[in-house]
Amino acid sequence: TTSLEFDALSSGNPIFPQTLKNTIKNIEEQTGLVSELRHLRGGMWNDKFVENFQPSQFFKPTDYNQTSSLAQWYLQQPLGHHNIFQHEVEDTEENITGESLKNTLSSVLSKLNLSPSNVKTGNSIGEGYVASANWDEGNVVLLWDGRKHVDINLFTYIENAEFARLFREFFMAQISGMKATLHDEMPRGTGRVVNFLRDL
Repeated sequence: TTSLEFDALSSGNPIFPQTLKNTIKNIEEQTGLVSELRHLRGGMWNDKFVENFQPSQFFKPTDYNQTSSLAQWYLQQPLGHHNIFQHEVEDTEENITGESLKNTLSSVLSKLNLSPSNVKTGNSIGEGYVASANWDEGNVVLLWDGRKHVDINLFTYIENAEFARLFREFFMAQISGMKATLHDEMPRGTGRVVNFLRDL
């Protein structure tokens, strides 16, 4: 059994998919070989493109029934601000431990003039470490995988993007080699909340 496998790359050719299709067909007809196209990344835009296309109908947002979406808009009640931060520690001579992360967390809370009712820690599972703190206006959970990855889950009852920014800056400034890899924020509340209070 004879087989031949190869990869092809095309850039800037708007009819490449059609050309490839015709080439495969010609090879099969002239050689009797059976071709198998395993992966095609892109799209056959040439077959779908209609020049000077004119839609038969044009729909505006007001043409749709917006009753349920409007009801959900008014129903939602944002009650908190949730931030998730992810960090990676790059090559550094600093020895990171669970205790050092706890001290860093306590220092950040102090800089923000927060007095948590308690700071709980735990490291009984695996090589990682977890620390949490609660205060009247919110809470934070820090999770370390024991190596280079640190997650921070920050929740406040008052929506305050500046507070979240300062929290992260203060935290990163105290650990050399700490790099931000993700910041995700979302509202928390009732009524299928998807909007921040500032957007309502």
